[in-house]
Amino acid sequence: MSLTKQPVPYVRFDSNDVETIDRMDYWRASLGNVADLSLPEHHHAAGFEATNEMWMMSEMLMSRRRCADHILHRSARAIRMDQCDHLKVHLRLTRTAQTLLEAGSRQFRLAAGECVITDMARPEWVHVERGISIAMVFPREKLEALLPRAVDLHGVVIRGAAGALLSDHLMSITGRIHAMTRGELPGVSAATLHLIAAGLAPSLDTLALAKSTLEGTLLRRMRRFIDVNLKHHGLNADALCRAFGVSRATLYRLFEPLGGVAHYVRERRLLSVHAELAQAHRSPYLVRIAEEHGFKSAAHFSRAFKTQFGYTPSDLVRSVPRAPVFAAIPGGRFSLPHWLASLR
Repeated sequence: MSLTKQPVPYVRFDSNDVETIDRMDYWRASLGNVADLSLPEHHHAAGFEATNEMWMMSEMLMSRRRCADHILHRSARAIRMDQCDHLKVHLRLTRTAQTLLEAGSRQFRLAAGECVITDMARPEWVHVERGISIAMVFPREKLEALLPRAVDLHGVVIRGAAGALLSDHLMSITGRIHAMTRGELPGVSAATLHLIAAGLAPSLDTLALAKSTLEGTLLRRMRRFIDVNLKHHGLNADALCRAFGVSRATLYRLFEPLGGVAHYVRERRLLSVHAELAQAHRSPYLVRIAEEHGFKSAAHFSRAFKTQFGYTPSDLVRSVPRAPVFAAIPGGRFSLPHWLASLR
């Protein structure tokens, strides 16, 4: 079957598929430690009911959920473990209920029909009242490429006409996606991202827009260059200045919000090592991996790794199952962390 005719990958979880006593554990398993699940005060696990449909759209992960009251907490520990660097759009559909969300310093109630963006690389806490909601996850760089400059999107509500259009658009996708094929997904994804960017436009500072646009584009190119060359030992400020024809002063100014050039390169190398260790199917040779990523010694690498993540490379290796762990679902096998990691 050609790509244009292949159906969109789909999975469905329903708490009614298991015994009442197992429903909470079943739902937690479906999350794959991406977030911690709990119940509000005075709610009982025996009364928990939920269904969740998910579609893998190559560049996006869509879900439509009908749930009893629950709380989801994406903690700093979960972020360190899965290194998921995506953005998420939340949309509440049920008009008789609300969603209470805490994203960094932003705390608010999300009314029905409102869309809010959160950053999966930062902690969040969400209390969802009984009802229906839609979520969409996508790689950060897909949206950043459409914006004139980097902005803090953690807890930003998309308002106005574009926000209403986005809400209608997401509902339309989940209502029609069963009739879509994989060949149609790139166009749908692109249209969705442009709607999000249009909704954010009124919130962006338009002063000196041309300069911000040029510098934002340059910074994105530099960050892609760094990711491609993480294993080159000569990757440093001088290499970036030569590759892009900029002065050190310009380079340092562009990377100042990211902690500086050296800090950013080291952080990206550590994230690359973390991903490699977390996906290893057998015990890796840590010294070789450290050397490949430009660390001077195994001791230097281990110290930097523990400072970044709060545990050692050996701790991570011991915690990784040697075979993939899947939540059991009717008719197949599934891993939410794997689906999230495969977004591109």
